Formats: sequence, C-alpha cells, structure tokens
Amino acid sequence: MRNILNEAWLGWQHHISPSIWGESLIYSAAFAMVALSVVLLLMQNGRWQSSTVSALVWSASAIIVTKLTQWVCGDIMDIALPFCIAALLSIAFRIYIDRLTVFGVGLVFSLTYIGCCVTLYLGQLARNYLVPEDSLFLNSMVYFIQAFSIILSAGKLTTSLVEVPLGICLKSPKRDEAESTMRALRGKTSPLVSIHVPCYSEPSELVIATLNAIAHLNYKNFEVLVVDNNTKDPELWKPVEAHCRKLGNQFRFFHVDPLAGAKAGAVNFALKCTHPAAEIVCIVDADYIVEADFLDRYIPLFSNPKIGYVQLSHDYHRWETSQFLTAAYQMYVNFHKISLPNFCEYDAGFTVGTMCLLRRKALEDAGGWAEWCLTEDSEVAVRIHALGYSGHSLGDTGGRGLIPETFEGMKKQWFRWAAGPVQQLQHHWRMYFGLRPSKLTFGQRANEIMHSFSHLPHFYDFFVSLFVVPILIAVIIGIYGKPLPAVTPGVLIYLLLSSVTIWIVRWVNFNYFNLYVPNNTDSFRGIKGLRTFAISRLIISALHWTYIIASIAPFFKHRFTWFRTDKFNKSFSLVRALNTSSTETTIAVVHFLVGFLLLPFARFSPLDYTALAVIWEFWNGVGFLSPLCISLYSELAISKDVPSGLQVCANE
Repeated sequence: MRNILNEAWLGWQHHISPSIWGESLIYSAAFAMVALSVVLLLMQNGRWQSSTVSALVWSASAIIVTKLTQWVCGDIMDIALPFCIAALLSIAFRIYIDRLTVFGVGLVFSLTYIGCCVTLYLGQLARNYLVPEDSLFLNSMVYFIQAFSIILSAGKLTTSLVEVPLGICLKSPKRDEAESTMRALRGKTSPLVSIHVPCYSEPSELVIATLNAIAHLNYKNFEVLVVDNNTKDPELWKPVEAHCRKLGNQFRFFHVDPLAGAKAGAVNFALKCTHPAAEIVCIVDADYIVEADFLDRYIPLFSNPKIGYVQLSHDYHRWETSQFLTAAYQMYVNFHKISLPNFCEYDAGFTVGTMCLLRRKALEDAGGWAEWCLTEDSEVAVRIHALGYSGHSLGDTGGRGLIPETFEGMKKQWFRWAAGPVQQLQHHWRMYFGLRPSKLTFGQRANEIMHSFSHLPHFYDFFVSLFVVPILIAVIIGIYGKPLPAVTPGVLIYLLLSSVTIWIVRWVNFNYFNLYVPNNTDSFRGIKGLRTFAISRLIISALHWTYIIASIAPFFKHRFTWFRTDKFNKSFSLVRALNTSSTETTIAVVHFLVGFLLLPFARFSPLDYTALAVIWEFWNGVGFLSPLCISLYSELAISKDVPSGLQVCANE
C-alpha cells in the first residue's frame, strides 16, 4: 500500500513541474482561498474584537498556506514576489487608512496575495504558450496587463473593506461620536424642520398613510409640504389635498402641472415654498411610514455647524409577505446598513433620497437639487461636501417604504441607481481629480470615484465571460499549428476551491447582515435560510446586465426619462416577465451557441483549455437565464394570496 501511495505521489509531482508552469503560484492561491474562507467563518462565529487574535489568526493562515505550497510543490520561490507585493500594499493601506483594523490589514493582504498569484501565473502561461519568445512587444504587453490587473485589484480592495460591517475591518469613531451626541442632546434642541413629500401619480391611500405617520411625530416643530407634480388623474391627488386640509395648517399641498425635473423639480419647488424660519429640510418619499421619534433622535446631530446632512438607512415594509420580497430585502438593505455607514467613516457617505435631513443653508448654498441627474439625492452630497460640510450616513431605521413587487420595477430602479453615479462622474470629474477648487478631502474624492465605478466588477465579469474570443483564435491556431495544452492539476484545484470559497464568502456576508446590522426596533427578526440566500443571489445575478448597460448608457445619452417606482397593486403577467428578461435571454442563447460551436474542438480527457471554455460558456448561459427565472418567480409571488405592499402600507 505504501509503495502504491509513493508511486501516486511521484506521478503527481511529475505533473506539477513548477519550474515550467509556476504551479506553486496557482496552488498557493488555491490554499489561500481556503484559508480566507476559514478565517471569515471563524470571525462570523467568534466575532472577536481583539487585534492580537486577528494578528495570530492571519499569521497562522499565512504559515499554513506557505507550508502546504512547499509540501505539494517542493519549491516556494515563485510565491516570494506576490508575498512582497501583498505585504507592501497592506502596510500602505494601514498607513493611509488610520481606521483600518488589524483584521482589515489581514484581509487586504489575503486578497492582494491571491490576486497577484493568479495574475502572475496567467502571465507565465500566456508567455509559454501564446506569446513568441522573441516578440518584445507582446511580452511587454503581457507584463503591462499583469501590472494593470494588480492595480485594479488593489482598487477593488476598498470595496471589499466597506462590504464588511463596521468594527470588523474599520473602526467607527464617527459613529460612536454621533451616538454620544444624540444621547447627550436629545430633546434639548428643536429647530423648525420642513418635511418635503414629493409624489407623482401615487395611490392616494399610500400617500395618506405616509402623512398620517408624519402627523404622529413626537417632534412638534415642523411643517409638511406635499408637492404633487404632473399627476393627470384628479382622483389620485384630490383625496390627498383634502386630507392635508384635514390634518391642519402644518400640512400644505401643492399640485403643480407642468413641472420639469421629476422628483428633483418637485423638491426644488418645495424648497422655494419652505417657511423662512426653517433650518432643516427633511425628504420623505410618498411610500415611507416614518417612526414617531426619528426627528427627535437625529436632530441633535445638527448642533455641530459643520454637519450638512444626516441620512438614515433605506428600509422597507413587511418583506416577509413573500419569499421573493424577503430575498430582495436583504439585497436592498445590505448596502444601506453595512456599506454606506462604512463610507461615512471616511466622511464620504451621501444622501439617498428619503429619510434624509439636510441643513437648509448647506442645501441652498450648494444650489439645490440637480434636475439633470438620475440620482439627485447622492449628487447633492457631492456639492455639500465641496462646500466643506460633513455628514452622517447611519445604518439606523427611521422609516419604511415599499420594495417593487416585480422584477421589472427592480430593473428600472437599479438602472437609475447605477447610471446616476456615472452622470455625477461626468459632471464633477474635475473636482474629483483636483482640477476644480473645492473642499473635498482625498477620502471623499477617492470614494466618489469608487461610487461612480461601483458596478465595474460586473464589467469585469462580462469581459471574463468573453475570454472565449482568444480561445477561439487559439483553437484555430491549434488546428493548423500548436494545440492548447491540457489544464494542469493546479488550475483544476484552484478553480474548484475558488468556486467553493466564493460561495462561502457570499454566505458569510449574507449572515453578517443578521449578526452586525444595527437595528432600533423589535420588528427586525433577521433573514435566514439557504433558500432565501439562493434567491437573493439569483436576483443579484439577474441584475448583472442592467448594471452593465446603466454604467455605459450615460456616455451615449445625456438625458434620461425618470421612471418612478410603480406602487399600484399588480397581478400575474407572463408577458411582462418575458419582456423584462428578453435581452438577457438572448445573450444566454448566444453563450449556449458558442459553447456548442467550441464543443467539437474540446478535449475533456485530459481536460484542455478549449473544454474549459465550453464549460465556461454554458455556465454563463445559465447565468444569463437568471433574469427570466427571477421575473417568473416575482410574478408568481404576486399571484399568491398575500397582502401586497400597498395594502400593508395603507393599513399602517
């Protein structure tokens, strides 16, 4: 038995050939992926805060990865370069991000190391099999692409840091200071607050429920301006007007038709009609049921004259009414309760259009709301920061609105949220890069750029899915010349382990939401279960193409129609589901066709890179079918006998 094992081990080592392939790089990356997932699982279950424990855990994982690589490959010289790059980048992050925890430093090192190992291995593979040795230009291009990829991965690291709850990767002194201020000054300051409620073609019972909740606020020094812009049907706006009269002089109703600028035009109109003594402007969407004490809790933050805005988290009504809405809720709220508060620690948070409080002077000095921008809410924060104001973006809940009931509604909403930041970049890039005078800090500039390119990873995934183009060229070359090599054991192991690790990391992130998100009401019970997790990931995958189109559309079109979220009750519609997903379904068919075209040239035993491309194409085809699946699922959820979001809102 021992002889058999020895022969198997010698045969395995013969296939590795690290001197030719640099297999130690890809093996080390695979082991590092496993170590990363183990550390994240340990953190999720242990939730330690000790820097010493973090340092010991990350150090132990690095030693284990190195020893495993040495045991399998026998040579670890190839991993010295990625190790040094990752170490230097980790030190740089720690120097320039003073809020970075020891655990965060370890995460930066781990992610950088994995990225460098894979990039260097692919570069060596390309030079060995696709690039002639005597071609200085092509070899130089390979080195350039490698360096550029490492730089891009370093930029992506900041996104990884803000996707983890506060206190794990980033310390939270700003949040701690805000909580201290709110406790000390609650009830001791009461400036006049002007609450603006913009609405367009909304169900009257929905708006009335919102106004009733506002009328029951504990805070008494406020006015409410309801601006109904461009609603044609008087049956929608006249009941709201009558209800405002019933609620008293604090409530004023305006029906303005025509009024340009969509929501931004409506709130600009409200700003002009605001009481002269009002110091704070509050925006509440027409579907949001506010909590009675939200003004009383957060107004004290404006005691600091440098605070220009306070933004509370997006949150939603009873998402438990269907499995689809439960999964969508986690996707919607994750950014607002985890990522945005992390941005705020860099003083680079922003407003998101509802449940936000703004200092009136800061808003007026900034020039009001931008009617040219699809995300007029986050855009105004750029100009407020440029004036030297700071702000708070908190993960707390102060009110709840409605999640779109159909995937069609989600696509329109997420298109707007993805395209708007690109418009902001087009308009403010000179400020971002310091070519126009402003008081934006380096952190604010960097985070605004990152916000504008927040959906760049979807571009990366898309272009990776197109790697079949060079594979096709290589297949043609292989027919008449040098064939593609078989996929080495190291690559197969890396692909397998990295796939498993990616899903473990996603699962950990899904559970972080339950463990760390701050919640100030008893109604939150957490989102759990593999089924909810799977549907949530399916929704994210279904929006993949929407993000890509939204990120490039502003470069070809300057003005967009502002689509509001339709809040009327829906019924099942197969036609709507098919129309909503038609583009992505077509792309899926193309991927399947390319896979079938490559199939005759693929070798599966031993597996070659053409066969790998076939598998990849079919996998991408399945991915692009997710919009069709989630569209049908959302329509089926509507057809069930459960209360709609509108009914829930109207009954509050």
